[in-house]
Amino acid sequence: MEELINSANILSDNGELTEAYKLYKECLEIEPDNIEVLCNIGDLLIKLKEDKAALNFLKKAHKLNPKDVYVLCNYGAALIGVHQYDESIRVLNLAIALNTTHDIVYNNLGFAFHKKGNYYEALENYNISIGLNEDNPNAFSNRGSLMVDHFNDLAGGISDLKIAANLGDIEARMKLDQILKIKS
Repeated sequence: MEELINSANILSDNGELTEAYKLYKECLEIEPDNIEVLCNIGDLLIKLKEDKAALNFLKKAHKLNPKDVYVLCNYGAALIGVHQYDESIRVLNLAIALNTTHDIVYNNLGFAFHKKGNYYEALENYNISIGLNEDNPNAFSNRGSLMVDHFNDLAGGISDLKIAANLGDIEARMKLDQILKIKS
């Protein structure tokens, strides 16, 4: 089982999401209540913008272990994808209560506030996320977009988007290219 999960993880990390999904499903046939696999499928489906499907797997993982920070982090992200921002904020705050040093939880919480229109709360959480992990491209990308779109801070936003792009965030690179094209 562990070998199958590792193979699926490698495929997922290499962007071979369909093949990874098939292997994760095989894992669930063997062990239907495997929380790691349920979360990995949920995370994979979020990447594919299939948030409703992700939510089903993550709800099951949450029922099996409601105090697992990894489960709560992914569950909160899926809730954002289906526009359940208040529930996402509640779930992500539970994760923070369990572990105050998980940078991705703060990034996701920032994104939930961002989508809800609470921009100062979003900024605060992006800042915490970056303070915990200066190599988190998503937090820089999200904060950069927030700065450009809602705080009219073009210089700060461009700086964050450059950092995110240099850390490998493709969406940040595209947004940065779009901004720089408009500026010139």
